[in-house]
Amino acid sequence: MKVFELIFLFVCIFKSIGSYDILAIFPHEGRSHHNVFAPVIRRLASGGHNMTVIGYYSFKVENKHFREIILEDTMKQGEYFFDLKSFVDVPWSISQAMIPFVLTDLGVRSCQVMLSNSKIQNLLKQNIKFDLILAEFFNSECIHIFKDQFDVPLVGISASTIMPWHNDRFGNPDNPSYIPNNHLWHEMKMNFFERVENVLGLYWHNIFYWILTMKNQNKIESFSERRLRLNHAKISNTSLLLANSHFSLTYPRPLVPGVIEVGGIHIEDKKMLPWIHAANNVFFEVTASDIECIISEILFYNPTMGVGFYDPWVLVLRVRFLQIIIFDLI
Repeated sequence: MKVFELIFLFVCIFKSIGSYDILAIFPHEGRSHHNVFAPVIRRLASGGHNMTVIGYYSFKVENKHFREIILEDTMKQGEYFFDLKSFVDVPWSISQAMIPFVLTDLGVRSCQVMLSNSKIQNLLKQNIKFDLILAEFFNSECIHIFKDQFDVPLVGISASTIMPWHNDRFGNPDNPSYIPNNHLWHEMKMNFFERVENVLGLYWHNIFYWILTMKNQNKIESFSERRLRLNHAKISNTSLLLANSHFSLTYPRPLVPGVIEVGGIHIEDKKMLPWIHAANNVFFEVTASDIECIISEILFYNPTMGVGFYDPWVLVLRVRFLQIIIFDLI
């Protein structure tokens, strides 16, 4: 009897150390998006999983089970610097209306760079078995070519809050009467006119995103010589979406089990916050490189505080009533 118990125990232990073959796809060339996903990929690799990762920047993982396919950003789209003053000269309504046009155009270019890559074409031709596809959900749908080829569960991960065109495929509530569109600058408590604008913005972004995406299907297929043929059943065949949001930083909203908020997942090492004590208030002032640390503290302690942006590159947190003790600095 003890022999069978030992065999059963051995089988359980052996099974628990198994790893998965994961294909990770990041078709967008934005550097900031890469910075969100990098800690996740490094953590999966350190967990012993066999990783094949497609992206524009190296994840700097030295592991025999880790393989990278680095895409060439020939147009240097991911390294662009924008003059914020140029956005001020454009009427707000026009700039918001152009969002689906700009994003889908960038998405088509990203798909072209990825699918025309010789290493990607060889990957799609090989008879490789994966257990899971982890892909960025942002402004393109060409990841479904990989989903069709390898026929494995698809998990999406977002570098931002949920895009308007991603809710429907999960059946996630997106009622514009009280859920602000993340492309519009509205708070959760909207007046009547803001709600009307929110409704129009939601339908505008969704309709034109899908019109432009469907229009560009043939162009995307020509890059890889594979059929895409999007439909609602295909795009809804996604197991999970990990959204880079958190109710303490944005707003609480209903979510289905297939959508999980993981805001702060990209933060690896916590840092002590620099602080200035003045009168009855405490100010924390940090540069852009320290914002991740600030967000980490907010998510962990979740104190009642005011947050104000006084400069594009400086974040000032005001903690009222000497609540500095929350941060363990005294």
